Amino acid sequence: MAWKGYLLYVVGGGQESPMQDTLQALGQELQAARISAANGGAMGIHIRADGVYLSPDARSNIPVQALRQSPANGVQVMTLEQGEDPRPLYLIPFDPSIGVDDPAERRVLEERVRQALTSLIGSRLDRPSLEVAMDEILTAVTEVWNLWENSRATIGFRNAVRAYVRDVLRQLRNLGAHIESHEHHFAFAQVTPNIARDLRRYLDSAAFRRGEIDLWSEAVQLDFSSLSEGW
Repeated sequence: MAWKGYLLYVVGGGQESPMQDTLQALGQELQAARISAANGGAMGIHIRADGVYLSPDARSNIPVQALRQSPANGVQVMTLEQGEDPRPLYLIPFDPSIGVDDPAERRVLEERVRQALTSLIGSRLDRPSLEVAMDEILTAVTEVWNLWENSRATIGFRNAVRAYVRDVLRQLRNLGAHIESHEHHFAFAQVTPNIARDLRRYLDSAAFRRGEIDLWSEAVQLDFSSLSEGW
């Protein structure tokens, strides 16, 4: 992270981090090669019962007043309720090439898909017909979708999202929506004001937002690669 010539790394660890040693060694090598080196510093991330704290390495000169004068236990940057998971919604919710059975990662993926569908479908329900492309959903779920080069991971990720979307569409069809599924998109036809109202109500329901409707099939949990490219 560049910051007015200051190289900052946020890492786990205590008051003195190996990353600080690495940054200092790199700076010395650059200076020996007569290359101007930016200052460098490291911070630790500490998760405690009441919140998440940042604590700079004691040898750093962090260019942020609050951190430079931080107390011994660090600066609290996130407050946690009892039992709350401090992990944010990751840039990539999970990587199928590494593993797919982490409940927390699965929950993040489902939340991202629900948000994407609510936005992409809900914003177009004032039309008598509408289309939503699969790539639109994938980009909304993870903004780096077009940059992700691992084909094994992207195929598994696409199939996971597609399976979840397919079950959401099944719920929307039960509300009277006319939906045609194609390889790379799905299309709504004959969207009347009444149908649009019912779909918005469903997408905005507390149960749907909280993920209380079980849309995750056992087959998806066991083997993403077995899913076809169709809907």
